Amino acid sequence: MPISLSTEQFPDGRRYLRSVSTGSVSGEDARGLMMRLAPGGEFDGLPLLAVMEGKVDMSPEARKMFSSLNAPPGGQAQKMKVAVVTSSAPLRVTMSFVLRIAGQANDTKFFGTEDEARNWLATA
Repeated sequence: MPISLSTEQFPDGRRYLRSVSTGSVSGEDARGLMMRLAPGGEFDGLPLLAVMEGKVDMSPEARKMFSSLNAPPGGQAQKMKVAVVTSSAPLRVTMSFVLRIAGQANDTKFFGTEDEARNWLATA
């Protein structure tokens, strides 16, 4: 599976969700994750640390789902903090721009390292 999930803890004991994406991520993969994050889902309310390992290829449907933070069909949108880790500086700049336009810039930030991302989530 191109997206693996685990629950982790900040030093103060609060939980967060850590996802690791590799390879090709389809719209179905993205939809499955969003359903688990939606209100009433098993990860409802947890901040998300999303790590993109290596070259991750996202289908157009997956990019749309993640960039707009759409809820799954029939679900409700949820405000949540998301820290995305990617080594690609151009991707960080592009996605930050897309999120600003979509009005999600305050809830999602892009980072070059997992430590920076985790620190932002812990204080957000």
